[in-house]
Amino acid sequence: MASKSKKLSFAADIFEQDIEGIIRKIPMGDIEPSPDQPRTTFDDTIQNLAESIKSEGLLQPIVVTKEGTKYRIVAGERRYRAATLLGLGEIECRILRKNAKDTYRLAVIENLQRENLDAIDEAKAFRKLKSEYGYNDSDLAKIVGKSRNYVNEILSVADIPSTWLTKAKTAGMESKNLFIQFAQAVKSGTGDHFLDAYQSGAVKTVAAAKDFNKTSKPGAGKKPVAPPFVSDLSCKGEGRDRQWRFSTSFTAQKALQPDQVRKIEAALADAVRRLLK
Repeated sequence: MASKSKKLSFAADIFEQDIEGIIRKIPMGDIEPSPDQPRTTFDDTIQNLAESIKSEGLLQPIVVTKEGTKYRIVAGERRYRAATLLGLGEIECRILRKNAKDTYRLAVIENLQRENLDAIDEAKAFRKLKSEYGYNDSDLAKIVGKSRNYVNEILSVADIPSTWLTKAKTAGMESKNLFIQFAQAVKSGTGDHFLDAYQSGAVKTVAAAKDFNKTSKPGAGKKPVAPPFVSDLSCKGEGRDRQWRFSTSFTAQKALQPDQVRKIEAALADAVRRLLK
């Protein structure tokens, strides 16, 4: 299996091959973030990036496409935010001529090669590439330089209901691999137990999470439920006014003994007396 660095390098190669375009400085007011940005959270490293740009300058232009009179960011929103923080009037941009499908694909790749996407953002990005732009799992594996198995596992995170995702984030879960295991736990009905184990420290590693899912599946270690003693049970009443006759029938799991029959008869008669008091 290819190493992680080689896979990310492969994604970077694809990105570099696809971003040919003219480079020029564009006023900050003419640039806007993309509503389809795969990354939904930005950490406090923006301040550090701003300080780096202030001292060293912008080492790589941000990537944009022309949308009417504005330019929409494809890659480099962190650099854009840092430049905004610095109060820059303009920023160097590479202008692409790409359709929506290719633009979004490049945005995903750019974030992946910098490892900027968390498990939830990456899962949603993969899902969008499949549902809106027609990519299959094999296509996704190739364009992001990952294995098909990895793609399948990350997509399982996109299937988790939002309430579960909120619970996991509130619990402080960040690891992509733990999110993948958490998705399996939710699917098998043990999501709450998984979070309890995570918060208690019992599940902090991927190995521990996998072990949890193996041993905590519903029914694991439980004795099989015995079949019911009777089946096809029915009771029917016939009569009018004060005169009634009831017939009861059932199929027993095994032959009844005479004393069992007498106990059933007595129990039925007692039930009638209690109900008609």
